[in-house]
Formats: sequence, structure tokens, C-alpha cells
Amino acid sequence: MPRQLTSAAQDDGSLLVDTGVCPFCEKTGSVLVPALARDGFTAWQSGGSIQEELPELSDNAREQLMSGIHGACYDKEYPDE
Repeated sequence: MPRQLTSAAQDDGSLLVDTGVCPFCEKTGSVLVPALARDGFTAWQSGGSIQEELPELSDNAREQLMSGIHGACYDKEYPDE
């Protein structure tokens, strides 16, 4: 089951999702989910596959939604992946 995340709707219909504190750098982060992907975000939060529900997001953005880890922090910690 995906983590429960806090999100705020933006004027353009997108969602600004608070991804919490990154376990590597200990800074907070957020991901902007475009308006066209809101239904996919809801479907993922209901148990769908993040790759299938949010294909328009980058790998880094999907990882940050799942784990809170920023893309740059992931790349630094796991340079060979």
C-alpha cells in the first residue's frame, strides 16, 4: 500500500504533494503532480501500481512519492543503479 501523503490542489488543477523528510539529506521535499495525472495519483493511493498509474512522472518523482528520497540523493547513494 502506498504511503499516505499530504497534497494541496493548485490553481491550475495540479497537486503539490508533500513527500516528507528525505532519509538521506533530512530535508523536506515535494512533487508536483500535473492536473492530468490527478486521477492516476488517486488510483495509486488506492493501491494501484505507481508505474502504471503515473507514467507521466519521472522515475525520480515516482521514487520520491514512494519513499521520500530525492532523486539527487538516490543517485548519490546508489550511483550504479
